[in-house]
Amino acid sequence: DKSWRVRWSVAGAFKDLVEAVGTGAALSALTDTYLSLLRDAEAEVRCAAAGNVAEVAKLFPVQVVLSTLVPAACELAGDANDHVRQALAGNIMGLA
Repeated sequence: DKSWRVRWSVAGAFKDLVEAVGTGAALSALTDTYLSLLRDAEAEVRCAAAGNVAEVAKLFPVQVVLSTLVPAACELAGDANDHVRQALAGNIMGLA
């Protein structure tokens, strides 16, 4: 969506979205969507996505987490925005 507030809302509720969809083909599409939210141009969206990275990671298979979410989290660790790094730092142990 063009509106950052819509993307921010989706990023904040992404865990619920993944739980509603469950497993299967839709899960791979949600992986790409979540990666897009973690790499969004708006810091608020990245912050919301990083704030629940551990909860979202629990819902994905381990291989998906290791191959996609961990590298994205590594990118966020060097984000220019302090709030994004802080949101990630609050959840990074859950990802481990």
